[in-house]
Amino acid sequence: MRNAGFDPTDVTKVLMSHLHYDHAGGMIHALGDKTELSFPDAEYVINRGEWETAFSSTSSSYHTDIFEFLQRNAQLKFIEGDGNLDETIAFEFTGAHCPNHQVFLLTEGSSKVFFWRRCFA
Repeated sequence: MRNAGFDPTDVTKVLMSHLHYDHAGGMIHALGDKTELSFPDAEYVINRGEWETAFSSTSSSYHTDIFEFLQRNAQLKFIEGDGNLDETIAFEFTGAHCPNHQVFLLTEGSSKVFFWRRCFA
């Protein structure tokens, strides 16, 4: 990211399709003996049902220590169903990869980008 000329503080939204560890693990990181948000100025957009599942599931795919840290330190935005975050970001509930999976469509002018796993905007 830095090699491309961006700083983690440039990220304003982290769009999560779901919260399995292989996707959610990058939301925080260790710096020495301290844990920090990977994108400290971002709003973390998460499906409400997926958040609830992460805390109630016995699956090893969910690491609740990450979500507990987010709950205390991050700007969280919970979404449900289909809708728009703003005029450029739409979301749709799919229930595809996991029961509360969601996808995102980013539109800028005539350009469209479809994200179905995880993206940073």
